[in-house]
Amino acid sequence: VIRDCGVETLFASPVILEPIVKTLDVNNLHVSLTSSGNLGWLGFPGGFEGEKGEGFHFLGGPNLLFEGALLVGTSAGALSDAARTSSEHSDFAPANGEPPLRLTPGTRSDQEIRAPFADAGNFTTPLGVRVDLLGLAYVAPPNDDFVLLGYQVKNTSAGAFTGLRVGLFLDWDIDEA
Repeated sequence: VIRDCGVETLFASPVILEPIVKTLDVNNLHVSLTSSGNLGWLGFPGGFEGEKGEGFHFLGGPNLLFEGALLVGTSAGALSDAARTSSEHSDFAPANGEPPLRLTPGTRSDQEIRAPFADAGNFTTPLGVRVDLLGLAYVAPPNDDFVLLGYQVKNTSAGAFTGLRVGLFLDWDIDEA
């Protein structure tokens, strides 16, 4: 804001943000991971301002995943997730504004993605969690046909969790061939 002679003028400048999608792509299975709790895509394929991610492909074939999402909760009233409702949404956002980091080679595998996120975007049923996603991919057989995903969930709320559940929602698009 610039003030001159009693007139205030507001200037805005666009800010380019880091992408929150990275893809494991060194072996036969390619899958995109996000800092929003989604797998395959940020939102839906072709939706949410266009495709953001590469989906889930095996051996260069077609995409096999319409939507993938992490769910973390203790009850219906304390649930954070990235799964769709009547529209695209995610309760998760990059933790401390950190985008995912892809390392090739990784420290534990031929390629890895580290994606930290928290449920800071959940305004209806907040749980208070930080999630650190670690994706690992290997190049050499027999470990070149899969990826490994690990989720570390940390309680950032003031209270204790009772009955915490963590799951993945996957809406596969597997056609008959």
